[in-house]
Amino acid sequence: MDSFRFKCITVSKTETSKGFFVKAVNKNGPVELFIYGKKTPIDSMIYMEVAGLYKNTNKNYLTVKSMNIINRFQKIRESFLKLSVAMTMIEIAYSTKIGLGLLLNGLTMLEKYSHKTAFIWFGASFLIKNGVFNKNSFSEKEISLISFILKAENKERLMISDAEFKPLAAKFVKLIEEYSGISFSFE
Repeated sequence: MDSFRFKCITVSKTETSKGFFVKAVNKNGPVELFIYGKKTPIDSMIYMEVAGLYKNTNKNYLTVKSMNIINRFQKIRESFLKLSVAMTMIEIAYSTKIGLGLLLNGLTMLEKYSHKTAFIWFGASFLIKNGVFNKNSFSEKEISLISFILKAENKERLMISDAEFKPLAAKFVKLIEEYSGISFSFE
């Protein structure tokens, strides 16, 4: 039997009588796992390393034999605003199959900076990574803000008003939806 080992971030879990089905994002995109046992400390937004065996190639999930939790993103969990942005990033990453790298960087930024700074970084980085960032879609002020967030070292000092953030965040969501052909469940 072939084995697997990789790092992933959990998206959601569904409990069954024998364990949990877990949707996650690894470096290649979405993956579904099955974890035996009821005492498993798994929920959404956990960065972990899993290992197991491919039991049956006809099943569309992987059976996990061992796991190691790397980060539970506790600082994000303590803030409703940060948690909301994190769930948005996770939904985008899972639905668009972008892989683990960008999502992990976005969640790391969210732990360190404001929810506004982290979401602008994530939205701009998503569009740039996929080759669809178009400066003409943004005002000069928005381009300046995006550039600062992408390049500056002292992002923690940046103050972004709701009046600046909301239309820019809506633009990112609209552009990501247009690129991916997916309509997300958030505004």
